[in-house]
Amino acid sequence: MFHKLSACTVLRDHVLLVVFTSGDRRRLNCEALCQEHAVFRSLLRDPDLFSQARVDPGGYAISWSDDLDLSAEYLWHHGDPV
Repeated sequence: MFHKLSACTVLRDHVLLVVFTSGDRRRLNCEALCQEHAVFRSLLRDPDLFSQARVDPGGYAISWSDDLDLSAEYLWHHGDPV
């Protein structure tokens, strides 16, 4: 089963709150992800970039730019239910 996103809200301290089309919500602190994976480190250094997180068309990911995205499946499995 593929999870699809309907909304993404950027909270303070590098936290995302995402809503899935099922109505389920997850909260993910992205700091560990950004520290572990070099491609995401720019999100820690640039708060304006982090605040640009948006649900991609189709709802299968959130993205910050053409080069930075995070799948709905990752968010489902690593986010904390809210």
